Amino acid sequence: TWTNLLTQFPNIGIRSDSLSAIQFKAGSGYKIDGYVDNFKFGTSDGIDVYDFEPAPAVVFVDDDFTDADCGEHVCGYDAFATIQAGINAVAANGTVNVAAGTYDAFKVVGKSGLTIVGAGSDKTIVAPTTLITTGKAHKYTSDMLASVFEDSSTGITLQGMTIKSTEATPGSGGADAIVFWNASSGEIKNSVIEGIYTISGNQTGQGIAVDAGAGQTTTLAVTDTAIRGFQKNAIDVVDGNSLASNPGTITLNTSGVSITGAGPTDKIAQNGIVFWNRGGGVINSTVSGGSISGFVYSPVSDAATGILNFGSGTGTIISISGVTFSGNEVQVDDNQGNLNMAAIFSGNTFDKSVMIQGGHRIYTTIQEAIDDAIAGDTVNVGAGTYAENVDVTKAVTLLGPN
Repeated sequence: TWTNLLTQFPNIGIRSDSLSAIQFKAGSGYKIDGYVDNFKFGTSDGIDVYDFEPAPAVVFVDDDFTDADCGEHVCGYDAFATIQAGINAVAANGTVNVAAGTYDAFKVVGKSGLTIVGAGSDKTIVAPTTLITTGKAHKYTSDMLASVFEDSSTGITLQGMTIKSTEATPGSGGADAIVFWNASSGEIKNSVIEGIYTISGNQTGQGIAVDAGAGQTTTLAVTDTAIRGFQKNAIDVVDGNSLASNPGTITLNTSGVSITGAGPTDKIAQNGIVFWNRGGGVINSTVSGGSISGFVYSPVSDAATGILNFGSGTGTIISISGVTFSGNEVQVDDNQGNLNMAAIFSGNTFDKSVMIQGGHRIYTTIQEAIDDAIAGDTVNVGAGTYAENVDVTKAVTLLGPN
């Protein structure tokens, strides 16, 4: 109210001529004791907020900061106790420096060029007490819960931190994705993505969920990052935001990523990386280096897979090279039938690798390949130790490594 303004600023004035304005005057005969910023002015049409300081290009986040003590920084301007407050305050193309500590969930929506950098994956820990309700769908889940949510943003980098789930089970109030990357571009590097719940078998709970709907493009690079403890898939690349005929364009590039499954389990058929153009869009990917291990589904009704191309759309390019696969039930499965499986078989390291020439699956047992082969097929058997009894019941050729 005007009374409040006069109380705070006795020398304030309103001009009523053609240059009408509220004026904070300084100079001869006038005095302002303090500063004016984040000024709120209310009218019958609402409240306008006037912020006279430019947004900082660099902000600092430390869970030890208080409203009264932010060290050498200015509390509420370039210094905050939460990552979310830092993201909200920093300028476009700015940097959010996050000190060692434990922090709550955060989202990056409608931002550009931000770098959010922690003090290292062993020091900066995102361990949510409350998950982000994203309002966005992915695959079978209409409103994803996530520890970190990226949406409608470009050039975002997450670096040097561990991002965890809550202890609640996915599908029962837990994280549907630890990181949900939707309609955005950027990179996750030098980090750890970790689920800390008990696996129940619900068909949700991705390490990283990657999505884009009609007319949207998502590009994500994951570099030198470990992903573990998830419930369903380590990286779940599915377009459409849960809808068919909602085609998005997704590019996922990984380098030096370590993916670790739960090992033998009867709960669900986990997978390391899944590609599925559920919305009818296009998915491209380069998977380079790193390791994928620990994917075994003990019931015989289904299989857990290191990499599953469930359906990536025509014209896609998915390249897999230099990856070390071990301890998986199936190493690579090309359900779509558009990958260069011969190049994948020869261009990666497997503890066990068996493939029918011209086929679309890299098995880890000779018997499974023989069972799926037809008479006249050649079955390539890679280097490794196969502790199994093999029953050859059809005319096939078994070809070991040169």
